Amino acid sequence: MGWFIKFRKYNKLSKELIYCKSELEYRLSLIEEIHPEFEEYQKEFCQKRGIDIDEHKTKRNQRMQPLNDPAALVGNLSKETLMKEKGKTREERLESRHFSHLYKKIAQRIHPDKLVSAKDPIEVKEKEELFKIASTAFKEHDWASLIEVANTLNLKPQLGTLPLLCKEISKSIESLREKILEEEKRYGYLYAMCETEEEKEALMKRLLHQFFGIFI
Repeated sequence: MGWFIKFRKYNKLSKELIYCKSELEYRLSLIEEIHPEFEEYQKEFCQKRGIDIDEHKTKRNQRMQPLNDPAALVGNLSKETLMKEKGKTREERLESRHFSHLYKKIAQRIHPDKLVSAKDPIEVKEKEELFKIASTAFKEHDWASLIEVANTLNLKPQLGTLPLLCKEISKSIESLREKILEEEKRYGYLYAMCETEEEKEALMKRLLHQFFGIFI
């Protein structure tokens, strides 16, 4: 595969990664924004039917507490789980190594030490903010944000790193898609997608049945 095709593949995957990150952020912000309205609708729905939803929530939380208690998990990790966590750490180190070349290019361009001779205070401030974003992204394995900073600075990864970068980007895309699907299953998101009162009522009946065993 020639260098031109490799770069085109990298650009295509990078755009897809950034898009997936944007889609996940949209769903998360939508769920957060709709939450107060969703809670109010749930409360009114239950009051009309004589259901004490707060009491049901309290009882459910009491049942779930032993399962969610971190102390209950201490010393109970299996060898398989420990090996999986160690493997995950190794994978994370490899990911960082694959993207370190791109991060170094960003640092060479906009690290605060490189800006001491810059005369435009606005430009310095903008580049300092970009470097903060890049540093946080590299630390947290947020490759979409790291690539966005690189694109803003018109920086391209080294040709030799492209195959491994594309592989890691593909894995990140798959992970983001899984998270998007998870968020789309949340009742807050499903409520936001409801267009009619009938759809909202059907959704609430499903919620009450699933979480509290209440049939309406």
